[in-house]
Order: sequence, then C-alpha cells, then structure tokens
Amino acid sequence: MSLKPLASQRSFYHTDYLCGNLFGPTNRYRLFREKIWPKLLELSPKLHALYCENNGRPAVDPVLLCGVTLLQFLEKAADRSASDQVVLGSTGLRCSVVGIGTGSNGVKHSSNQVRLGQPEFVRLIRHALDRGITYIDTADQYGSHIYLRDALKGVDRSRLFIQTKTRALTAEYIVLTAPTSAPAAMIEQTT
Repeated sequence: MSLKPLASQRSFYHTDYLCGNLFGPTNRYRLFREKIWPKLLELSPKLHALYCENNGRPAVDPVLLCGVTLLQFLEKAADRSASDQVVLGSTGLRCSVVGIGTGSNGVKHSSNQVRLGQPEFVRLIRHALDRGITYIDTADQYGSHIYLRDALKGVDRSRLFIQTKTRALTAEYIVLTAPTSAPAAMIEQTT
C-alpha cells in the first residue's frame, strides 16, 4: 500500500520550487536562472552564427558555453588566470593558459580578425600581449601571418609561443607562396 503523494511533495523537488524558495531573490544562481539564462537563449541565433561548427573540433553548444563561462565568472571559480604560464606537455616550452586566435571563421586567407583591418588587428594582439597572453594561434588559411608579423614589431618574441598551421607539403611550396606563408612572413625580423 502506498500513500497518495501530496502536491507539496511533488513541488518540493521541482526546479521552480527549489529556485523560487531555496534561493533568495538576490542569490546569484537565481539571478542567473531568471535573468541571464533566458537572455542567452534569446541570443542563441546570434551566438550560433558566431560559432564555427566546422572547425574540426567537437561541437559545443555556444549558449551552454556562454552560460558556463558566466557562472564561473559569478562564482569567481576560475582556477587560474588566462595569463598564468604553464609548461606545454613535456616540451619544456612555456605559454599562457589561454591563447589568442587569429582565425575565427578563418577560411580562404581571411578571418574575422583579419577583416578588422591592420590597425585594429594590431590593437587586438597588443591588448592580449599587454595582459600576459603569450600563446598566439595563426594559420595560412586565416591570412593573418602578415598582420601578426606587423603586430609583433618591437615585441620580444622569445617569450611568445606562436602556433601556426600550413597546408604546404614541402619547403619549396612555402617559398613559392611567400610572402603570405607562415615561415616567409614570420621569419622576417620583427624588431
């Protein structure tokens, strides 16, 4: 024989009850649920438009990604800052925990960062460097090598970790595609 469940028992475990009654009106979790999460869902089409799902990485829902990031911010939960230096695997090379990419939606030698134009690209990279970011990602596909070369003029490159990718299969092809290929553009003296 079982007892008939009371309406109050059912509602106790319901999310609305928990958020409405357990968390006060100024609690950050309640504020997130009532104010931030609905706004993120409303912005979902824009966030999806900014997110490149065909980048070869596992897809992550951009709304969820923004939500988690905001909750971490509200909690001050980051276990380290973006500019903290870490050793890259067993290489002994050091770089910042977070890097700056130069190829959002980067295809056909163009990217969102390159489309900013040279002065804004330089400002973006310098902004990251000024805040301790030492890991920079670039590639032939992004068209950002020349831009990055100019952004790094006068910068001590010995403290930077620059990752680049190319579709070139031979050194000869790299020379042939100069000055836009990574080695040709980046080897030039930047100081």
